[in-house]
Order: sequence, then structure tokens, then C-alpha cells
Amino acid sequence: MAKELERLILPELYKYFNQPTMKEHLKMIAWWGHSFEAWLKFEMVFALEPRMQTMNGIPWEYEKWDMERGRKGLGQVDLLFGGENPLYLQLKTCIPCGPLPPKFRTGPNSLREDIENVQAHSGGAAACLLFTLEHPGAEMAFEQNGFPPPEGDHKRRIELGKTWCDACCYRDEDAEKQEMYARFYYWTNGL
Repeated sequence: MAKELERLILPELYKYFNQPTMKEHLKMIAWWGHSFEAWLKFEMVFALEPRMQTMNGIPWEYEKWDMERGRKGLGQVDLLFGGENPLYLQLKTCIPCGPLPPKFRTGPNSLREDIENVQAHSGGAAACLLFTLEHPGAEMAFEQNGFPPPEGDHKRRIELGKTWCDACCYRDEDAEKQEMYARFYYWTNGL
């Protein structure tokens, strides 16, 4: 299912978030730096809705598309692509400038727990998708933070242009604008 994620979902997300209006929204998020996972989840629905309307059951079925669905072994699943071969998707967001919060790294509902639950899940295809806002010198360092390396090629990114990074400004009120970009990373259970 990782191939379906790369072939069907990620291109739609990159296309949607590359729109000028969405880039402006992401620049504001980088500036404010607050949690934006709930916002992103709904934007992902708007991004994927046109594609989902064309789905007829292989691999997914439009009528079985859902959010916030409980799934044994995965907890509350952020997005469900139901149909002949369902895909359960967990979503996390991060601006990795500065130290990552401890609850992001370990414990309930952490990125680590989501990755472990997804990789151990055997009741259908599952993936954990991480969306980051990065800038040079502040890119996601998976191994340094104790995460397994993500799957796939993650060279693709959404160029946002210069904006303030909340973490940089917090440390230094005279901080300059940074060349920000967004990127998706993922882990799957291999099904």
C-alpha cells in the first residue's frame, strides 16, 4: 500500500499545498508555530476529496472515506480510506526548529507510538504521515531524535519562500526571515 500512498495520495497533497493560497497559510503557521494538526487534517480532506470521488472500490471506495475512526491496535485513526483494500492513516505535524517536545517523541499519541502501532498493525494497510515545516539548519533529524528513518524518497518539498520561524523568533527576537518549505514523510506496515 506504500505504492498507493505514493501514487494516489502524496501527489494530490503536494499539488494542493503548492497552491499560492495554501502556501500563504503555511507561512502563517510557521510564523505562529502553534499546533496545526487539526487544521491540516481538514485541508487534507479538501485536497483528497476530488480524487476520492473517482474511486470505486479498488483500492478505496468513496462512500467509505472517513475521519477519526477507532481501529483496534491503532487507536483513533485520523483518516480512513475504506473499500476493497482499506488504508488507515495516522497524521502528525511538526516544525522541527529547536528541540522536539518530549510528548512528541515518546508516550501516548506521540509520533513514536504512531509509527510503532502502524508498523505492528496487521489488520489492513496502515501508514503514519508526518507533515513538517522546515528551513535550512532546521530539518527533521529522525535518527538523532530516536525515530526510524522514513520510507520512500523525501526530496520533494513545497517551497514557501521567506517567512519567520516561530522557534527562531522565540530564541532571538531579531531573527531574520527563513526560506521555509514543507515536506511529507511516511512509515507503513508494508501491507
